[in-house]
Amino acid sequence: RWLEARLAAHGGGLPPGGEARIFEPDFTTKTRGTGLGLALVRQAVVNDGGSIEARALETGAAFVVRLPAARPAGPGPTDRTEPNREGT
Repeated sequence: RWLEARLAAHGGGLPPGGEARIFEPDFTTKTRGTGLGLALVRQAVVNDGGSIEARALETGAAFVVRLPAARPAGPGPTDRTEPNREGT
């Protein structure tokens, strides 16, 4: 079972071929920005066992995010035990 979210951003859109690069670190279409936002989103989604896709719209872009409805058993990023002050 999957949770699917469809989002649309009605901004400047994607350049030709932008769908293939939009999740790469340092890729941006803006004059100000680092190009890390969607790369970090993709990393978080993939780390949780999901996927994210983008496609260009006439004005803007559409995104589909799919995440597992139930998290698989086993340790994950939020299950780690941090050492106490003594290092144990």
